[in-house]
Amino acid sequence: YVSTTMTIQHRRTTNLPAKSDEYSSDRHPRTRPQRVIKKQIRKVVYEPEADFEEDLQICLCLTLLLLFGIYAAWKLSGGGTALQLFKPKVYYEIPHSMDMIGDKSKKYQLLRKEIDELLPENAERSLQAVKNLYKHTYHPIPIAESELPYDVHNCPDEPPLNYPYAWPIMEVLEHWPPDDPSPPVDKTIHQGLCIFDFKKDFDKAMTYRTQEVPFIVRGDPAVAATVERWNSEDYMERLMDEVKHRTEYSLNN
Repeated sequence: YVSTTMTIQHRRTTNLPAKSDEYSSDRHPRTRPQRVIKKQIRKVVYEPEADFEEDLQICLCLTLLLLFGIYAAWKLSGGGTALQLFKPKVYYEIPHSMDMIGDKSKKYQLLRKEIDELLPENAERSLQAVKNLYKHTYHPIPIAESELPYDVHNCPDEPPLNYPYAWPIMEVLEHWPPDDPSPPVDKTIHQGLCIFDFKKDFDKAMTYRTQEVPFIVRGDPAVAATVERWNSEDYMERLMDEVKHRTEYSLNN
C-alpha cells in the first residue's frame, strides 16, 4: 500500500509543469478570455479621457455654429458694417464713392483721378455744362385748368388728387409719332409729372417720394457732375474700352 501511494505521488509531481514567470496561453486556454475582458473593463473605467475629448470637440463645434448663426442674423438685420476680407488696393480715393458698390479696379481709379483733376468739384460749372447740352426746350401741352388742376413747374406741397395726369396712348402717339425722331414743331409734349428744383423744391420732392408718386428733379449737383464727366472728351471711350454692348437696329418701330 505504501509503495503504491509513493508511486502515484511521484507520477503527479513529475507531470506538473515547470514554474515560469511568463504567462502561457497554451497552458491555460480558459483563462485568456477572462483576462482580456478584465483588461477592456479596466480601460473603460479608468481611461475616460478619449470620450471627454470627443465631447469637448463637439461642444466647441456647436458653440462656433451658434455664434456664426447669431452673427449672420445680426448682419442680415442691418447691424454693423460690411465685412470684407480682401480689400482692393486703393490707387485713388474716388469722391463720394461707396465701399462695396461700383467699379474698384485700378483702371477706373486712375481714369477717375485723371478726369477729376481736369474737372474738380464745382456745382455751378457742372450745372452750366448740363444746360449747354440742352438742344430743345419743350413746354407742356395747354390743358384746361379743370382737367389739370396744377402747374407742373409749380406743384402744390402735397400730391393733388388723381396725380399724375395721364392721356390716352393714341393721343400721345399721334402728337409725336415714334417713327419720327424730329421733335414736334410747336415744341409741346404731354407732360403730367411735377418738375422740382433741387434747391428750391427739395422738401416737396421728399414729400412726393414719401407718397410714392413719380416726379422730376432738376439741378442736382451730383447728377450734373456725372453728366459733365460722361460728356468729357474720350471719357466714355476709355471707360468702355473693349467692353461690347448690344443694341437694336430697325428701319422702323
